[in-house]
Amino acid sequence: MSKLLVVVGATGGQGSSVIQEVLKKGTFDKIRGITRNVSSEKAQHLTSLGVEMVAADLNDEESLVRAFHGATAIFAITDYYETFRSTNMWIAMDVEYLHGLNLAKAAARTESLEHYVWSTLPSAHKISNKKMFVGHFEAKARVDEFIKSRPALFKKTTFLWLGFFIVNFLRPTFAPVYSKVLNKYMLLLPTPSTALFAMLSDHTVNIGLFVRAILAQPARSLPGKYVFGNVETVSLAEYAKRWGAAVGKTIDFVQVTVEDYCKLFPGYGAEMQSMIHFWAEYGEQAWSGEDMITADDLGITDELVGLEQAWKKTDWNWIA
Repeated sequence: MSKLLVVVGATGGQGSSVIQEVLKKGTFDKIRGITRNVSSEKAQHLTSLGVEMVAADLNDEESLVRAFHGATAIFAITDYYETFRSTNMWIAMDVEYLHGLNLAKAAARTESLEHYVWSTLPSAHKISNKKMFVGHFEAKARVDEFIKSRPALFKKTTFLWLGFFIVNFLRPTFAPVYSKVLNKYMLLLPTPSTALFAMLSDHTVNIGLFVRAILAQPARSLPGKYVFGNVETVSLAEYAKRWGAAVGKTIDFVQVTVEDYCKLFPGYGAEMQSMIHFWAEYGEQAWSGEDMITADDLGITDELVGLEQAWKKTDWNWIA
């Protein structure tokens, strides 16, 4: 039987990383990319590479069933922030949960399916025994529970937990702030410098490497295993020190109050501080509680783009 990989969100960062790696390795006979607009520049570029681009709507389960037809493997993601940007946490969670359910239900209806890779995150609410809540984690984790309730789909599913992307440190909520007067950078975050960040590093490369290895090694990644998409876990103090050394800049870590951080970044500040607080309080236990395998288990550690390599190839000068 011809092997068909279907990639949801094909023109986004996660989906395009998967497609580029699979194209490079030639591990599938055919790749089908799912997007809303097959006429976009990114979609047309993927078409030129031999990817079959198909339109589907995550609000419409039937459109996903059609898009998944014939798939032997599916990589599925949802986008919390697309809704969050114009609404609030609760609405964004509801929409993301609906999208995740539609994807899972459509996958369960795909008779040819052998492997379902679901990009998700751990439940801070569950791990903290209901003491903490991170909106952009919880809806995905609720979809996990739905998948676990469907034995036929669960045995075909690998859950992929992705660590923090380097590109996030170019976003306003995490970007180092440059002071011309002091001639140095400051990393301003509402947490002690001991907070641990599990780092995926360069998501444009490393997600594809993880997914390719997951699909190539079902004996390790199935049934229902969690793969921890992490290159290295570092404290914020260590991150700042090594980042400065790698890119040749002077930087200090400065802890700010949660109140001030949230004032600086309305909406996003509260969302990000809830995640950072969870990581600071639970450390490596923030990624726990499941049957989990790592890059070492998949044998891809030496292929992954590390922090120093990612820092050096990123343009940080725009924040000066």
